[in-house]
Amino acid sequence: MADPLEQRTSGRRAQGRQRQEESAVIVAQSEKRGPSDEMEKRIQQAIDVRKEQLEQTAKLSYEPELVIDGKYEYLDHTADIQLHSWGDTLEEALEQLVVAMFGYKTQINLVKINDEDSAKHASHIKAEGHDLCSLIFAYLQEWLYLFHDSGFLVKEVKIEHLDHTAFTIQSSGRGELADWSRHVQGTEVKAITYSNLQVAEDENGQHHVWAIVD
Repeated sequence: MADPLEQRTSGRRAQGRQRQEESAVIVAQSEKRGPSDEMEKRIQQAIDVRKEQLEQTAKLSYEPELVIDGKYEYLDHTADIQLHSWGDTLEEALEQLVVAMFGYKTQINLVKINDEDSAKHASHIKAEGHDLCSLIFAYLQEWLYLFHDSGFLVKEVKIEHLDHTAFTIQSSGRGELADWSRHVQGTEVKAITYSNLQVAEDENGQHHVWAIVD
């Protein structure tokens, strides 16, 4: 059976690398480790609690193509996968980044919007950092923890406020709780990799974000 990760990414590899090379103005890049070991422990604890349930009920996806409805793509990166999102503003690029992460975890076109689930689980997702890269890292961690803690699947994300000076972010999402009788379990994401997290603005004013997930 063909490797589903290779099937998902092979058609986009060349195009994604070209876009990354063409992004002209790098505004933030970091090689340091992320700021939140405690959040990583919380995510792993949540994964452990739900592991048996996922193994028993999740359906594995071997679809040759992901259904992508947004400004993002998936790029090969050694043993991991690199998310690449873009938008007219940094806020839009960050919104798309979270959608990309959830789109890698499940077949996102099967996720519906449940207003009650969304209000209960995803109406106030906040993060802070000491610079832009650490902020984005913490922001992704919060959304990843939300899934592993509650089983909430994101279909849409809205950045309510992004402070470029204090490095804080407030966001909300819309989606529903996972129902593995009809949702498809894709590749599990257990952690965000802080190294090589990049943010750029190209010559056309488009904002790009790259993040590696494990």
